[in-house]
Amino acid sequence: MARPIRYRSRSENSAQRVFETLADQAYLEARQAELGGQGAALLKFEAGGSPVDHAEYTVRQGVGREHLPSVIQKVLPGDLVIERTETWRRTAEGCYEGSVVASVASAPGRIAGTHRLSDLEDIGGGRPGSEFAVDGEAHVRIPLVGGKVEAVIAEQVEKIIDRETRFLLDWLGR
Repeated sequence: MARPIRYRSRSENSAQRVFETLADQAYLEARQAELGGQGAALLKFEAGGSPVDHAEYTVRQGVGREHLPSVIQKVLPGDLVIERTETWRRTAEGCYEGSVVASVASAPGRIAGTHRLSDLEDIGGGRPGSEFAVDGEAHVRIPLVGGKVEAVIAEQVEKIIDRETRFLLDWLGR
């Protein structure tokens, strides 16, 4: 049984400005250096259009074994290493959509979902901005403990997305 992953955040920035940052190689490299953990890297990067209207990138993130819940330590032989590929494309004025697929080295399973970035007329208080949304699921094929592992992975993924969103908003505020 797969575990859902749901994340939403709002920003005072336009969807175009947020997307242009997400599709910037220097930003992604800085994010990986700051948040990616052990063995972090930007493995692949492509973006195009004028203004930029599509992007695809793959990142590697690491979480040291000592920071993992005991249920994960019991089934994974070492550190948690996640490789994640994100694709984005502009689908309309002020709207970007795409997919995300991630795998965990030495774990039989995957994380997959969609993401959306869209302008909003009112994010609260009559202020325009944008919303970032992720909908996905974690699926791990390990007999007996797979559901527990899925729950932990889904929780950790939501925390990673939240940390990355806070980094993005700080970056945009510079």
